[in-house]
Amino acid sequence: MAFMKLQMGLFFILLVLAAACQSSTSPPSELRVGMSKAEVLELLGPPGVRGTLVKQTESIWGPQEEWWDQVEMGGSLETWSYLYPGEGTQFVYFLDELDTVSFTAYTPDGVVY
Repeated sequence: MAFMKLQMGLFFILLVLAAACQSSTSPPSELRVGMSKAEVLELLGPPGVRGTLVKQTESIWGPQEEWWDQVEMGGSLETWSYLYPGEGTQFVYFLDELDTVSFTAYTPDGVVY
């Protein structure tokens, strides 16, 4: 019985240590509108996905709703995406080929729009 308690205790300690050793990458709070592409790359590294989005509709669902009306119809947004497994996705937008961040949006994991 004492041996079993010792094994359980050791298992618990190893479990706690393993959880503490796992690196958790969370979206940085330092990301802000107005940062240059070079600053974003220094802060976040290269994006997981790069793309281009052209505004073709008046409305959009998701975290972009907050600023979507500030984009002219036909406006082009260069999009950089950063995935944080188990947490969410950070999007960084550069409007009309600007070198500075125009907008950001964050979608937590599990949220459906």
